[in-house]
Amino acid sequence: MGVAKETVRPGKGAKPKVGDRVTMHYICRLAQTGKIVDSSRLKGRAAEFQVGTGRVIQGWDEGVVEMQEGEEAILKVSSDYAYGTSGRPPSIPPNADLDFSCELLAINESMVAAAMRVKSERIALEQEDEMIRQARADARREAGGAEGPALPGAEGDAPDDEARTGKKKRRREKSHKRKREASERKHKKGKTSRARSSSDETSSSSSPSDSSSSSAGGKRHEKSSKKKHRRREKHGSKKQKDKKRPMR
Repeated sequence: MGVAKETVRPGKGAKPKVGDRVTMHYICRLAQTGKIVDSSRLKGRAAEFQVGTGRVIQGWDEGVVEMQEGEEAILKVSSDYAYGTSGRPPSIPPNADLDFSCELLAINESMVAAAMRVKSERIALEQEDEMIRQARADARREAGGAEGPALPGAEGDAPDDEARTGKKKRRREKSHKRKREASERKHKKGKTSRARSSSDETSSSSSPSDSSSSSAGGKRHEKSSKKKHRRREKHGSKKQKDKKRPMR
């Protein structure tokens, strides 16, 4: 079978020639199951090799020279153009057909320079996308009219800053109101409890005085009765003396 290429994203550069040094990201899957068995992206380092010189599998030597710089493609490689009857234990079994998702990053360029170039290109693309979104948002805002309501941001679903600020303010006011009401209820409850305690103290303080006054009155009555009793005894003893005294 050999090797077959399916383009995922076209490139803009030239194709590598035999003997060129290329920098490429790849993900290797078993064609039968789709299981990933190797990946430069998972390793965090792109592959760098001379193409067409037998330093890599035949499927790469013949497939990569058909790619453009910056292109993303799938190279479908049969087992005889990959690792053949021996396979690559333990991840690749014998006679396994492989699918390689490849991105040709650079030709005859160091890995560091290629990474920096790819990064700068991606930043440029992101900036271009942002400019397009901003232009669309401006167009929608102008279509709404000068007196119409202001449209949201570029994505069309971002909330307005004033509305967000108003919601936060109302939320704070509700929170303060609840705190004030709780404080007032607590204050009223404290007043009621203090009034009850004071009334209890008054009633308790009045009870001993009543009992003391009653006990004092009882003591006075007892003293007066004792005095009367002593007077009677004294008066009776005097009468008896008078009776015993002889008449002259």
